[in-house]
Amino acid sequence: MPVDAGSRPGSIPELLAQTAERRAQETCVDHRGRRRTCTRLLEDVDRLAQGLIDLGVRPGQRVALVCALHPEAVVAVHAIWRIGAIAVPHDPESTSRELRRVFEDHSPVLTIADRSALGAIRDLPRDVHPKAVVAVDPPRSARDMVRSAVQSAVRDQLRSAVRLRPRPVSLRLRARQHPRPRVLDRTIPWSIVMASCPLDASHPRPGPHDLALLQYTTGPDGEVLGAMLTHENLLESARRLTRLWAEDAEAPGPVVATVALHEVAGVLLAALAPLCEGRTVVLAPRPDDVLPAVRRTRPEVLCGPAPVLLGAALSSPACAADLSRVPRTLTLLDGSSPEVVRRLDRLTRREAVVVDARPECGISFAGVFDTAHGRPLCRPLDGVQTDVVDRELRVAGPQVFHGYWNRPDETAHVLSGDGWVRTGAQVAPRPDGELELLASSRSRIIAPDGRTVSPREVAAALLGHPDVSDAVITGEDLPDGGQEVGARVALRAGSTCTAEELERFVASRVAPVKVPRRIDIAPGPVRGTETPGPA
Repeated sequence: MPVDAGSRPGSIPELLAQTAERRAQETCVDHRGRRRTCTRLLEDVDRLAQGLIDLGVRPGQRVALVCALHPEAVVAVHAIWRIGAIAVPHDPESTSRELRRVFEDHSPVLTIADRSALGAIRDLPRDVHPKAVVAVDPPRSARDMVRSAVQSAVRDQLRSAVRLRPRPVSLRLRARQHPRPRVLDRTIPWSIVMASCPLDASHPRPGPHDLALLQYTTGPDGEVLGAMLTHENLLESARRLTRLWAEDAEAPGPVVATVALHEVAGVLLAALAPLCEGRTVVLAPRPDDVLPAVRRTRPEVLCGPAPVLLGAALSSPACAADLSRVPRTLTLLDGSSPEVVRRLDRLTRREAVVVDARPECGISFAGVFDTAHGRPLCRPLDGVQTDVVDRELRVAGPQVFHGYWNRPDETAHVLSGDGWVRTGAQVAPRPDGELELLASSRSRIIAPDGRTVSPREVAAALLGHPDVSDAVITGEDLPDGGQEVGARVALRAGSTCTAEELERFVASRVAPVKVPRRIDIAPGPVRGTETPGPA
């Protein structure tokens, strides 16, 4: 049941407490059939919050979250908010170089990371390394659990077979004097932190104007910028997102979310918006999780990047039929091409609602693609103020961010003193009140799994090679939706560098999804950094 306007919470921990009180034994989070009730979620959050306090985390400090989309990550972000700290989500497939850029910027006091990301964190310089790392074991499927149990039984039998005589005393002493180094210093298993006593209910909660999230994005020149978002900013965007869903106050249906946690809309969909209406959020972290989630839960809302949803619908006619039974489909404007959205609409037999999600102004616009012009037609949502100056769209409202972390010059460029933010998007107002998006301020390549890639970031990685004089990055459309990264480079005179060497060089600097699938070496110079077209 939706939160009553008279008891509207001022911070996210208050929202979670109200939801747990109303829906105590109802399912709150579903992930591959593993369900958490609202009471269980609140208990886990309180335990982890106390564990983080015991590890030295205090209000206002940054906690890096290097996790995929799973229930432990949802618990972690709510626990960070419960004690008044600031959550900073990152891609778990980031390289050590990528993490170093953002860690140097926000200096996290602690990191919560999947075990798959520990290698990149371990390679960070000592002066950048967080004081402690909580290692999360991501949930495993039933098949993986059976395989692990069999392997464990085999190992136990082998140990008992070779344990015929005790080890010599000298070897035992030598092993005790020279212990094996741990994989990562200051690593604490998730289970140990979760064994903490629950946080006392009287512990103060953050206020609506306290910072809750640093959402990192790539600026126009390829630099990383951390958008500062308060509890009020996130709650306003989450409420606007829920207004786009079908209203059913008595029995709101589940929401399937496929957006990665480190993306702009990831936290809103996985941890916030469903709580506002008392819905169950069904986490589908990978494209092949979408159809099982839809068939298992019969959701009312399906949210995700257009390439992911299109790929699921194209897998078979039966799959398209399953997706067509979902009453409401929401996709993200960033990177959605008209052709992909049209194909998705035909397969699902309904028009997908396109949502514009930006770190600087949250969820402010929604609309559809105009079939005649092939451009998005968006309307500002309730409470969003808009202004068009020289065709540039400007936005104001309680969802607008509070500037970039430690970047006063960049903040002053996009955020005015009276709360108006320059989006950089070029629009044309229409007589019916809709805005036709002519050109986006941000150029993004959307991978088949829905993750975004900044062409300027890939170009900067290529230009870091001593033999590369210039690079052009392209996003090439794939038949089943999404794009793959391509590159065209110019080498310095006399260089014998090959495309394979450049690919290995880039792979050591950026996440696998950002590595160009094809690198063409041009015989002459190339100019600028080519980026995908509008919207």
